[in-house]
Amino acid sequence: MNKIMKRLSVFLVIVLCLTAFPYRATAATDGIVAGDVKWGENHSGTIAGTPVIYNFSLKQSGKVAFTVTFSKNNDDIYCFRIRDKAGNKLVSGNVKNGTHTVSADLLAGDYEITMWQYANQDVDVNYSFVPSFQASGETVNEVNTNKNNEVTCASSYTLKQNRKGQFAINDDTDIYKVVLKKNGILRFTVNSQVRNMDIVVQNAMDDVSYREYGVQMGKHVYSYFCPKGTYYITLSSNQAGTYSFNASLTDIPAVSLKKATNVKTKSMLVKWNRNSSVMGYQVQYSTNSKFAKDNRACFVSNAKMDGTTLYSLKAKKKYYVRVRTYITDKNGKKYYSKWSNVKNVVIKK
Repeated sequence: MNKIMKRLSVFLVIVLCLTAFPYRATAATDGIVAGDVKWGENHSGTIAGTPVIYNFSLKQSGKVAFTVTFSKNNDDIYCFRIRDKAGNKLVSGNVKNGTHTVSADLLAGDYEITMWQYANQDVDVNYSFVPSFQASGETVNEVNTNKNNEVTCASSYTLKQNRKGQFAINDDTDIYKVVLKKNGILRFTVNSQVRNMDIVVQNAMDDVSYREYGVQMGKHVYSYFCPKGTYYITLSSNQAGTYSFNASLTDIPAVSLKKATNVKTKSMLVKWNRNSSVMGYQVQYSTNSKFAKDNRACFVSNAKMDGTTLYSLKAKKKYYVRVRTYITDKNGKKYYSKWSNVKNVVIKK
């Protein structure tokens, strides 16, 4: 019976201690949790030797700012840090006297800010702060425990969508996955609010890759030839801030056939509207109007050319002719545009 009474007495003492001190300690930060952050409201309290901790949660990515005022105006140093709930330190520093603002670009998630006095910890210090939050407006909201900075967790992207993203202290890379259902020219338009950004566009087979390094603030437009397939668009920066982009796919540029003329003996001059954005042209000619048989072709590898002459044709025969452009990949494989209009010529000479 005496043992039971002793245990009950110890239990009552513990309960009384917990009731008398409403703050709760946290092993992860080794300090006193003073409460949760309420945006736009004034928070105040006293640092009495032990660090003071405030928890805060972000439902979306953005910039947080804490404007803190300490009551003592001497040479004491006051320290602060922002950590996520996994214990990763994201922001840390120290200040002297007066009012100071601590800010950070963060992903959505759970965090804590800690404040303490570096010296003279036996002297109580009053503090107050007003926190603020400005959302980044990310199209796809990233959480600090689930980032799209790996290929396996890339964000799905659909062509012609406007997409906005954010680089944060705890996220310097964003990867987007897009499926191109046909060969074409990928037009990538990016508007950056960060001082330095890298862009990589590559397919899943890693045999097509384009890279832009040191992209500065402002609007930039890039064009890449991409065979159909799955591609990953990687944006990265060591600077915090926002960006937006849009991507679209257009066909390989085609050309129009201007004329076809019998100019020499058994020869035909073919002229088209040139396009310097391609690598060359293929000219096809046949005695069959549907190009179903008896087809012959030649290549013009200079994109600046706007015509060629076809030789060794048959006299008194009608020939049909058309032209298309091509682009080659790094292995020399040709990818073609649509055919031009068709013209026909009777070889009289």
